[in-house]
Amino acid sequence: MRLVSENNYNERLRDLLEDFKKDNCQFNQIAYKNWQLHSLVAKHKLSKNPPIFIIQGRAETTEKYMPLIYELFNDGFDVYTFDHLGQGFSSRVGSDYYSYIPSFEDYLEPVKTVIDFYNLKNYKVLANSMGGAITIHLLNKEIIAPKQVVLIAPMILWNEVSPFIKKVFLFSAKIVEILDRLLRRQPSNFFGQKKYKKDKFEENKKTHSKNRYEFYHKLYEDNPKLPIGGVTFGWIKAIVENPITIINAPQTEILVFLAGEEKIVNTPNSQQVINDSIAHCAYIETELIEKGYHDLLYESDELRDPIVQKISSFFHDGK
Repeated sequence: MRLVSENNYNERLRDLLEDFKKDNCQFNQIAYKNWQLHSLVAKHKLSKNPPIFIIQGRAETTEKYMPLIYELFNDGFDVYTFDHLGQGFSSRVGSDYYSYIPSFEDYLEPVKTVIDFYNLKNYKVLANSMGGAITIHLLNKEIIAPKQVVLIAPMILWNEVSPFIKKVFLFSAKIVEILDRLLRRQPSNFFGQKKYKKDKFEENKKTHSKNRYEFYHKLYEDNPKLPIGGVTFGWIKAIVENPITIINAPQTEILVFLAGEEKIVNTPNSQQVINDSIAHCAYIETELIEKGYHDLLYESDELRDPIVQKISSFFHDGK
């Protein structure tokens, strides 16, 4: 598998990806309730491998995944993905600046909507961060049952929150929600959460690769309406009400990558849930990337390359 080195994340790569999109990609707006979901498909004229369906993380966009889509496409896979409701180029709901979702179901149902729109069969799933949490719920609810899934730094949170704290928070979130509605304002941001602002690379906790960091933040500079900042009370409420205690996927082989220097999600908590899920999955394997930050798919070459190569082998071997 030929990978794009971080040294090549520059203007030339942008031009290459623009040509790739024109020649090989199709973009669609898919209706979901009263909103639109922005989707992408990179498809070969004659497909030989099962397609890969990418489920993105929080505040991400299809454009951020273009280097990976380019690599997977050239590795022989058709690739599908879409921007979650409330972010990227999909319809914004509730808030223009922060992550908000009316219900956690509005993360789950759109996945099925997009899969049905493209009539996908025998697909494999690659899920990042919050996309990992969404994928686990989809598996547990038997909404999807792919034979293979890769989870990258999955967002497995809140399953150890004490009942009292959870009750206090949910009550507070309800009060905030009522006030927002009465004052006719957008959903309130959670404590300490701010609008999007690019951190200095030296202060970021997502990647060790400066070139990749600058590459995807340039997307936001070029598209000022694209960035999403922190989260709202409503977003936290949706997550807290849907904890993950186990992965139940008896038909699915699962490969998980966890970041050793994780600052965004809880790696030990994720590992515990994975350990508890071994008997409930067809197969589950975990690999800890010792020096990796959260954004493993945008990490430095020495960390990222083995991950993407292993994903490729996993999906190719699982035909």
